[in-house]
Amino acid sequence: MCVVQHGLRKLCDDLGVTFNKDFDTLQWNDILTGIDARLKKLRDEPQTPELTARIHLGAKASSHFFSIREAWRNYVMHGKEHYDPDEARAVVTAVRSIMVALA
Repeated sequence: MCVVQHGLRKLCDDLGVTFNKDFDTLQWNDILTGIDARLKKLRDEPQTPELTARIHLGAKASSHFFSIREAWRNYVMHGKEHYDPDEARAVVTAVRSIMVALA
């Protein structure tokens, strides 16, 4: 889950999302809300192929981060859940997919 935090930061940087607090002190909900707000503003700008691609990648990534948060992040980071090997592989696969997409 800590790896995913780096992906969130990278996505925010790529989209030009800014916050009034230090990134590392933010809750994921605040970060995801900031990303969605920025995507809405970007949709109002004159569209170019590059901007359209950034919006598309940002929207896909945001939905993946939301799913990761809802399915695993809160449970993993707070020690509320234990995973068998197959479940653990599913988490790693999801994280790998989003990180590869962002790279």
